[in-house]
Amino acid sequence: MKIKLIYLAAGNSRRFNSQRMQNTEPPQSETENKLLYLLDEKPMFRYLFDRLVKVCQRHPEWEMIVVTQYPEIEHQVKALQENEQQGERFPVKTVISKDSYKGAAYSVKAGIRAAGDADAYAFFVADQPYFTEESVEGFLEKMEREAKVVPGCVTWNGQEGNPVWFPAKYGKELLELEGDAGGRKVFRRYREKAVFYEVSLEKELEDIDYMPEIEKMRITEGGTEKTFHVYVIENGKLQRKESLLMALGLTEQMVPRIAAVGAGGKTSLLKQLLAEYQEKGALPVLVTTTHMKKETAPYFVMEDSIGKILEVHKREGMVIAGLDAGRGRIKSLSVPVMEKIWELPAPVLVEADGARMLPAKVPGEKEPVIPKQIQIVLSVYGLDAIGQRIKDCCFRPELVAQVLGKAVEEVLTEEDLAGLAVSAKGGKKNVLPEMDFYIVLNKADDEKRLKMAERIALRVERDSGEKVRITSFR
Repeated sequence: MKIKLIYLAAGNSRRFNSQRMQNTEPPQSETENKLLYLLDEKPMFRYLFDRLVKVCQRHPEWEMIVVTQYPEIEHQVKALQENEQQGERFPVKTVISKDSYKGAAYSVKAGIRAAGDADAYAFFVADQPYFTEESVEGFLEKMEREAKVVPGCVTWNGQEGNPVWFPAKYGKELLELEGDAGGRKVFRRYREKAVFYEVSLEKELEDIDYMPEIEKMRITEGGTEKTFHVYVIENGKLQRKESLLMALGLTEQMVPRIAAVGAGGKTSLLKQLLAEYQEKGALPVLVTTTHMKKETAPYFVMEDSIGKILEVHKREGMVIAGLDAGRGRIKSLSVPVMEKIWELPAPVLVEADGARMLPAKVPGEKEPVIPKQIQIVLSVYGLDAIGQRIKDCCFRPELVAQVLGKAVEEVLTEEDLAGLAVSAKGGKKNVLPEMDFYIVLNKADDEKRLKMAERIALRVERDSGEKVRITSFR
């Protein structure tokens, strides 16, 4: 059965941005667009998107259609497609629906038109990040068996939600929708005939509509709140520490200059330090020498003004600052303003590298950008890179392969990650002798990865003497 999974990633985020309550235009920036808002290093739309791709790859007759009005989402999907192994099926096509800002009906119709000779349509929404891969597959398999001629949707304890299923014969009625009416309008006409699929968790049906909600949420694959864990090797054994500051020996140092480089979770790590320093009343500052995601929080400043930065710094107890770099990102402040920041009696944290959210990398010619004022360098790697092909998990994969003496099609091993971490062309690039250096193995999110990290840490500390810290946000 030819099933088209129509992924609706075109909403206006009106409730997400209270200042934009009228349905007259799409969001003008990524900070206004909830679908591009970063949740733990990943845009919101990617959570369910990634699961749908995996499910479609297991079912040759299923294909995904992403309907969006946002060029940035189209760009990200294209980049993912180009990063796939040559010859591997990437069952996704993207449709730009320029009229979607006028209402949901335009997105639905764009998806139906792109679906061609589909036997059925399944509509998923991109602001539902808790919906699990198991529920995606279970829902579609049940619909394929039992709803060949009738609509269907998911439920939890009698509560109906997305996704919604329609056999192709309902296409004409879906194409007649107008304004902000979505597929639910057609579904309600035939509800007494519908087939329902019960999900296992109420949370799976939740969508995110408001900025206050998103600021409080931690997104995980299992749908549970994340907490931070950090480990060190002491006397040859793995030991958990109460805080990142304790693990780095910084509990008494209130004005350090710390840079994070590498990949695999730099921003999350720096924000953990930001929170720990703020809790101690140390008034931390976070800046970048490359690029970072824009923020909407009250402690975020996008002005090249030391006065404004100090005003927010004092009011909020911390500050993240940078200049507008376009495409929803910020870049470094000017040299005069940075000179004033270096003089502050406060912790200064710097994101000094980029990796496009991939878990491993080798720096390019001009990377990383580590200021001379830095005292401590945290070189971050994501443990989820291990077992993946170099070309799939690494930023600048050709450079990674060159340093390791491997081909980009080969798999990255524990030994490879250890080698990259200590290499002067990899994790230690541009780190001066007087700087204190730590390798951070991030995403130790289960027992298997934690054991993996322990083996790497023991190897690195034994063979090179470099210090290793192991972290997770789970």
